[in-house]
Amino acid sequence: MVRLQQLEENYRQRASAVQSKVPALIVSYIMEELIVTVREIEMYAKCTYHTARTTLNTLSRLGVIEPFESEYPQKWWARELIAEVNEAETPRASANDR
Repeated sequence: MVRLQQLEENYRQRASAVQSKVPALIVSYIMEELIVTVREIEMYAKCTYHTARTTLNTLSRLGVIEPFESEYPQKWWARELIAEVNEAETPRASANDR
């Protein structure tokens, strides 16, 4: 859980480094949804399609999310976040299990 909080803070710092406020605004949404589309961001941030698309491209450039290849509609995912969630949910073997 601590690692996920650190990751969210790191994402917010990266997103806050750009001039627009929209990238920082949608970090919470990305933390909840993990996979997002332009339309979802447009609705969540109450912005235009162009702003939503630019925001996703910006967050991709900053390493927060990555685009899926060959998806329609285009989707972006938080690969690092998903890996952390999967790791947190995977039970670790205890000394008694070995």
